[in-house]
Amino acid sequence: MPATFNTSPQKKHKPKNLGITIGQINRLQIARLSPHGAYLTLESSARETLESKVCKGLDSSAYQRLDSTKSPKLKATTPALYEVLLPKKFCPAQAKIGDKVLAFVYTDSLDRPVATTQMPLAQCGEVAFLRVVSYAGNGVFLDLGLDKDIFMPSKTPAKYPLDSRVAVYITLDKSSRLIAKKDIQSHLLPYRTKGYARGKKVSILPFSVSDLGVSVVVDSRYYGLVYLPQSVRDKQKSPESTLAAMGLGLGLESSAFIHNVRKDGKLDLVLHKRDRADESAAKLLQVLRDNGGKLAVHYDSSPESTFALLGMSKKALKRALSDLLARKLIILNPQVGIELV
Repeated sequence: MPATFNTSPQKKHKPKNLGITIGQINRLQIARLSPHGAYLTLESSARETLESKVCKGLDSSAYQRLDSTKSPKLKATTPALYEVLLPKKFCPAQAKIGDKVLAFVYTDSLDRPVATTQMPLAQCGEVAFLRVVSYAGNGVFLDLGLDKDIFMPSKTPAKYPLDSRVAVYITLDKSSRLIAKKDIQSHLLPYRTKGYARGKKVSILPFSVSDLGVSVVVDSRYYGLVYLPQSVRDKQKSPESTLAAMGLGLGLESSAFIHNVRKDGKLDLVLHKRDRADESAAKLLQVLRDNGGKLAVHYDSSPESTFALLGMSKKALKRALSDLLARKLIILNPQVGIELV
């Protein structure tokens, strides 16, 4: 099965989890039984902690809010949920009050919160590749592994063939209903991790292919682009053949190395760690970009000025210049030094 990546933001950005969380797998317990099934609540320890917070006034909005997803894009206004029905067909045999149940909570066809012991292919805050199972006038329905399919809005639903797989981000709409979104990139975070990032190995999940390269989810939360090598760009004619030539697959987890962190926090990636010559060229290119596309260096730059400006030897500079010139990324300008093409 294709990998599923959780794209929830870092811990410090997570809202407090008050009550049962719609769109997530919850650890619950049976509070009471009825002819319709079992009513589930938070486990005793979690419920006591929550009640203590409310009683002490630590969170006065606790009974008015539902932290229904970890996504920073969603502002849910649905009242917090403390009890949910697990329909009879999902109840464990010989179920009794106090039994622990691992259940996924979502909304039924009447938009009522309901629990299921079926495990979804993805939860809120995750990117997944889901199969198209039916059409609607304003979108398509995708198989989430539950009795109820998940809806993906689209102005052109016919462009998605039945049984094809679509890369989507799972979230909730304003009514706390599960919904699949195509705009995965807008839900990913900018890379702001402190420290030297170049050469760091990261996990990636490819989700789309363009003329520039392969868009990926990096370490479950960031956006990255694996640029197409010129050899691949010249020969491959379809996304499938492009991915195959690079040893990647949509929805299949792989690894890459950070080549560059852009100012907007997006990541440029390479599939293989660069050697020292590549590192020198990449560093020179980055310094050039940071200085407006012009830099006063050339083949005759002194070792002292080269090290002061770039932190590399003159030999490394010459290799970097030759590399970038051969790739037609820079030009020599006798009056300036070098310029970006």
